[in-house]
Amino acid sequence: MMLYKRNSGGHKRDSGKILVIGGGPYSGAPALAALAALRGGADIVTVAIPEPISKIIESYSPNLIVRKLSSNLLCPDDLPILTDLINSHDIVVLGILGRASETFEAVRKILPFCRKAVLDADALSALSCSIFEALAGKCKLIVTPHAREFTSLSDMETPENQEARIKAVKKF
Repeated sequence: MMLYKRNSGGHKRDSGKILVIGGGPYSGAPALAALAALRGGADIVTVAIPEPISKIIESYSPNLIVRKLSSNLLCPDDLPILTDLINSHDIVVLGILGRASETFEAVRKILPFCRKAVLDADALSALSCSIFEALAGKCKLIVTPHAREFTSLSDMETPENQEARIKAVKKF
């Protein structure tokens, strides 16, 4: 087994800064993603989460940095704080966020600021071919759909946009 060897003279932040953005009423998935990032060796893990569940996330580990969002779900009002966080982290993880239209709007506005992103669950519902095309070459994406989400994503493809989608995917 090959393990990453840390630099003995390294500093905090040298081994990665992960931003987990969660939302809605659930705390489990964002907490598990954040804890996995810590266990995987990231130095800094920040969780941006709605205020009502922020205390739950804080209780999982004192090593997690918790930033409270402005309401009970991810919304466009959170963009100023999130863009600052995105710019100061290496990777953004977006997952269970809720299915409100304002949440999908926020995800679409967040993604262009990301250099690398992992998208799961509700974040995938905000995607479209035009978003993939707009992000091509700007953001490295990892999408983790389950079977139904995969079907939904693949249904985005029509004969009119198939060629553009293939070009966009090849740029990643």
